[in-house]
Amino acid sequence: IQKPQYFNDINDLLLYNHYSKNEEFTIEINSSLLLEYKHNDILIQYRQAGDCYLLIEYGDSKSAINLLLRIRIHQIQEYLGLITDLKTMKTKPILNGLIDSAPAIRSLLVRYDPIHLSQNTLIEYLQRMEKSLPFDNNINLPSRKLYLPITLNDHWNNEAIQYYMKTIRSKASYLPNNLKFIANNNGIIGENDINQISNILLEAQWLVIGIGFYLGCPFAIPIDPKHRLSVPKYNPARTYTPDGSCGLGGNYMAIYPIESPGGYQLFGRTIQTWSTFGTIGYPFTNYQPWLLNMFDIIQFQSVTELQLQNLRRLAFAGKYQYQITDSILNINDIKQLEDSVNEDLLNFKQKKYIAQKAMQQIEMELLKEMDSNNNNYNDVSNDSQQQNLQELDDNHKTIYAMVGGIVQSILVHIEDKIIGDQTILCTIQAMKTEITIRSDCNGKLYHIYIKPNQLINAGDPLFIIKLDK
Repeated sequence: IQKPQYFNDINDLLLYNHYSKNEEFTIEINSSLLLEYKHNDILIQYRQAGDCYLLIEYGDSKSAINLLLRIRIHQIQEYLGLITDLKTMKTKPILNGLIDSAPAIRSLLVRYDPIHLSQNTLIEYLQRMEKSLPFDNNINLPSRKLYLPITLNDHWNNEAIQYYMKTIRSKASYLPNNLKFIANNNGIIGENDINQISNILLEAQWLVIGIGFYLGCPFAIPIDPKHRLSVPKYNPARTYTPDGSCGLGGNYMAIYPIESPGGYQLFGRTIQTWSTFGTIGYPFTNYQPWLLNMFDIIQFQSVTELQLQNLRRLAFAGKYQYQITDSILNINDIKQLEDSVNEDLLNFKQKKYIAQKAMQQIEMELLKEMDSNNNNYNDVSNDSQQQNLQELDDNHKTIYAMVGGIVQSILVHIEDKIIGDQTILCTIQAMKTEITIRSDCNGKLYHIYIKPNQLINAGDPLFIIKLDK
């Protein structure tokens, strides 16, 4: 990006010009907030983030999505010299002591060396820069447009959903079909709901505004507000998601780069966006094994499952030709879309609001039902537990849960032979992770306290084992 002329002169002004400290720091006890103020009607907050990080936040948690803020963050990153060169993995910071940064949707995490740059000096510099660096709507950002094949409502994701229903949670507002839930949660209800939501997903031009949090996972939202959807994430999360899966969480779309846990509502599967060793050919390289860059534009193109399977085979072999064209992102065009208000958009937002309230109520009722079932089972289990505990002697050992979570599967039966440190008794899902529970002793299984899909706490009894003599 070409720096405007004022970039060349502004730094001396910021570093050496007298600064009026009319706005005092508002530090609260036990608060991470160091300073907050408004500039151009935008709330800006500086927060403590460990010994050598500063978090800059724009707007508040209730702020509507604003692509202009994300572009503003990029503009600040660029001015500070904190855009990482992927070939060298280095930045060219404008201040001695600045190291690097990590952008998010409406925030920027700045890393600095407090030995060479004090926090107060950094904050004062950033505040002066914020007020001196104009909001320039005439900037053109270099971009790329990528046409990615996608199969909506595919069997791979539906199998992942079925596995979730079998092992974690059988009833939820988003089950058994995530795509239908996305439609209903955004006010699209009826026989044609899946077709209508599919058309929106395919028509949208998805602007990548975040890369991370691992393996180059892209986060994107539609450029046009009329295509913007919102959904809650899974509660609790999945432990399995196929690679290439596309999902919605909150207001954002993500493409899962590898098979992994996850919580986004799944609507389709696309081509590979990650190459572990950067060896499957263009556009992947050994220094950038991920496909998408910040401010790329994604356009999905519908294909059948068989077509996608063949395209994925080609991509795995390095023979697929990714459709990528250079483009320009005009900030003024985005501003016009962000500022546009029409009756159709207002009606869409109103329908979404009503639908989401209804879905929240359904979800609350289903969560209450799940809790009630768990409590009823625990009452019966506790009675059984007391009875069994009275029969226990030194030849019996109770196996307890080391963590809280959901029982995914029970892999043993009463009277099964148990080999210490080898036999897997059950698996527990906790924080997107499958944890295996083993016995530390030899014997036979005497009693089972739990059932699949049961919510347990750390310290709950799971099994009783009758020890070998």
